[in-house]
Amino acid sequence: MNQSPYEIRKCLYCLKPKNHLLRKKKGFKSDFTKEHVMHDALLPREFTDAPTLVGRICGECNTNNFGNTIDRELTRSGYEGFQRYKAGIKPTSKLNELKQGGLGFGVQPPGMDEYIPANVIHKDDQGILTTKIEPFLLVYSRRQGKKIQIKLSDISTINSLAQKEDLDLEQFTFGTNGSEADDQKLISALKAQGIDILASISETQPSALLITEYAPSSEMIRALAKIAFNYFALICEKTEPSVPLMSDFDEIREFIKSGTEPAGVFFIMQGAGLLRGNVGDHSAVLKYSDDSSAPAVIVQVSIFNCFTYSFVLSRQPRSANFPEPQAHKWDLKKKRFGRIPLNLLIPTSER
Repeated sequence: MNQSPYEIRKCLYCLKPKNHLLRKKKGFKSDFTKEHVMHDALLPREFTDAPTLVGRICGECNTNNFGNTIDRELTRSGYEGFQRYKAGIKPTSKLNELKQGGLGFGVQPPGMDEYIPANVIHKDDQGILTTKIEPFLLVYSRRQGKKIQIKLSDISTINSLAQKEDLDLEQFTFGTNGSEADDQKLISALKAQGIDILASISETQPSALLITEYAPSSEMIRALAKIAFNYFALICEKTEPSVPLMSDFDEIREFIKSGTEPAGVFFIMQGAGLLRGNVGDHSAVLKYSDDSSAPAVIVQVSIFNCFTYSFVLSRQPRSANFPEPQAHKWDLKKKRFGRIPLNLLIPTSER
């Protein structure tokens, strides 16, 4: 009697029992696909031991529910999508795939303390992503009692704006990328409106550029929650693989699949990475809340070590079959995955 090459397993997300092919066999196909814990589009191609889940997530969920929806949103928008190009993981020749939403940029013009909103243009500079601001003017508005910004593309309206805002057209501050060409663009645009100035005030000093606003979309948060849940499932492989299938994780599972948010606070975003130091590695940590009034299974994920996303996967006390708290790093320079001491993580606020 021939033994079946299949084992019946439940998918981590749809919970449907399906056929997992234990070993390759001609004429047989598994209902499950290999799933990278950290989306492989966030890793260099040469990454040697990126952890994967095998026989845990079915092909239908992996491709139809995630691959073409929330995973694509994560890798093509927001800070994470932007950083793929900065880190050289995605070639700049594909910049047309990067969505502009989700990120807000600010500039600090020469002589000013505060940052003001700026329009930016991402360019491919010989294979390196460069982000340039649209040159602008700062002109004092007597009506508002402060300087207001006029972008290069809006200088054609400066005369009508001068009447409305009672502008002081005797003084200008230029916001540029630090090139004389930017200054000349502003000077020429002003001359076209009958305003003649002798030289730029900026003296080609670049305006400091900073990401000043970040509002990840719901799809991105779901994709990040999937990384957190995948990470938890990976750790459970060595203790008890059935733990992530428990009904206690149904709320986070449903959020990842359909966007239905769990009751109460389940997600917190912080503007700091998990790892100490200014590095671009990915990291994740499993921790528990031992507060008897608010127990929780928590996973924190930090992509490119800039923002930290904390997810409550379950609101139950830690049980004996749950893995111990631990942390891992995806080292993007050495292209290796490994466990790291918890004391290398920066302190983060608890619920």
